[in-house]
Amino acid sequence: MHEAIKALEKLQPDFDERCMDSIPSENFHILFAKLLKEILAFKQSPGSQQETAQLIGMAQRMLEAAGRHHLNNGVSATRKTADRFRDAVNELFELLNKQLKVDEQLVVETEKLDLFRAALDACGIHEDSTPGFGRWGRKPEEKANGLAYAKEHIEEFAVLAYELGSDRNAVRIRLPSQEQAGWIALFRSVKLLTGEIMLIPT
Repeated sequence: MHEAIKALEKLQPDFDERCMDSIPSENFHILFAKLLKEILAFKQSPGSQQETAQLIGMAQRMLEAAGRHHLNNGVSATRKTADRFRDAVNELFELLNKQLKVDEQLVVETEKLDLFRAALDACGIHEDSTPGFGRWGRKPEEKANGLAYAKEHIEEFAVLAYELGSDRNAVRIRLPSQEQAGWIALFRSVKLLTGEIMLIPT
């Protein structure tokens, strides 16, 4: 196991809600700095892709726990605290991009493909697919969203439907692997830290 992951495991208890209750708001930057230190150490001596994903997942959960603690308990974030929080998030995005090759563009393309697939399902167009990615079980609102998106992008949708007519693997070859799908989910969870959970100094 990578040393940075071991260090994060030791740091995890400090991000427990009960422990965070005892940290003065002006000292939270120290906790985030410790987390940031381990992320930077991992970047200097990167591990495998699996270790990268593990480290990102651990750090994201710790940052989310601390962010929710601030929001739910009305804890004021100092400028230093907000800066260290944002620094850690930015480093996680860099790991996602450089080590796992996941960026905003890949996520958007994957979401777009999923909408097209929902539209195909709504139209009754069959696609051969791997287990877990099949057409069965889509909710009506997913199909409706897919159809709305396909109508707005009718040319792309028509090309995809046409390609399916000549190659039943036309959709499958565009799908992310199971491993990539996990990394895309990681990207989305890190993205959460730049939205509703982002710490804004008061």
